Amino acid sequence: MKGDVMNVVMFPIVVLGGVLGGWLVGFVMERGGYGLKWDIVLGLAGSAVGSWIFWALGVYPGAGLAALNDLC
Repeated sequence: MKGDVMNVVMFPIVVLGGVLGGWLVGFVMERGGYGLKWDIVLGLAGSAVGSWIFWALGVYPGAGLAALNDLC
């Protein structure tokens, strides 16, 4: 999988992770975050940036946790 771009399986996982992450952070924050819509938008943006950073570092989704050891 190394060198592959985001495929049909990885895209919904990244989107779902961003949506759930944004909603959860908005739920946990004391004042409710920025509102549901903006919490989800910020979660999606964070998910996209985080995915790009991992791919730029050479850590691919199919590599698993063992790939994180290569970064240290």
